[in-house]
Amino acid sequence: MTQPAATATRDEPTPAEYSAQIRRHLETIRRAWLWLQFPTTTPGGAPTGKPGSRPPIPVDPLSLRAEITHDLAYWCHALLEDHPEGRRADAPLLDLTDVPAMLEHLLAETRWIGGWAFAKRMEDELRYHAIDARTIAWPRTSDSIFLGECPVTIGAGGEAVTCGGRVRATARHVGDIPCPRCKTKDTIEGWLLRIVGTDRPVTIPQLVPILAGRLGVRVDERTLQRWHKAGRITPCDGTEGKPLFDRRHVLTVVVAREAMKGQRSA
Repeated sequence: MTQPAATATRDEPTPAEYSAQIRRHLETIRRAWLWLQFPTTTPGGAPTGKPGSRPPIPVDPLSLRAEITHDLAYWCHALLEDHPEGRRADAPLLDLTDVPAMLEHLLAETRWIGGWAFAKRMEDELRYHAIDARTIAWPRTSDSIFLGECPVTIGAGGEAVTCGGRVRATARHVGDIPCPRCKTKDTIEGWLLRIVGTDRPVTIPQLVPILAGRLGVRVDERTLQRWHKAGRITPCDGTEGKPLFDRRHVLTVVVAREAMKGQRSA
């Protein structure tokens, strides 16, 4: 059977782009399939990096597995009807309940599928399955730290305004940290210098990256809040109910704490 003609408009992906997108979705589903089969957590909910250790999420893994199996079977059946020459005559019958086998068959045909009349519909369905599968297999955790609002001036003359973008640092990007609004990039130290200056007191959230950058010590906001309540760190000022701390005072406290830990472990 000849392949149906698929024309690409200016706003529609080309056959090659559809092929790449569909392959990406199929690869995501294939990598995540093992996690979809064993989505429960270990006792206590601590992740171990093995199947069965992932925390529960709103997406129902059982329903998602059924939907993926059903839709892959549909697309494999349709593909075999419209493109039978894509499967060798001596190949065994394709089991339409075997998800890994169906994924392999579709992956082998993504170049042809890109020009198929149903490529757009297939890409739409697989994209949502890939998103849900990725959410279950590799749930995102919040590892970002709010540094403050970007003080960079945008515009000139009477049109000049302060950017105000919310700058956040993550464990993966400690060097060139971009402002999401004006796209200015700087290091953690550079942003803190821009936002809070060199001598001005800082808030507890701003202390977190300072301690990580200066001492390599990872202390979260909750720990610093407990130290504050216990009197271990003393605020030097406060505005609008937010205590402000002298960074040198806090650095001294943390250095002494780390030294005590070292003596106990020696």
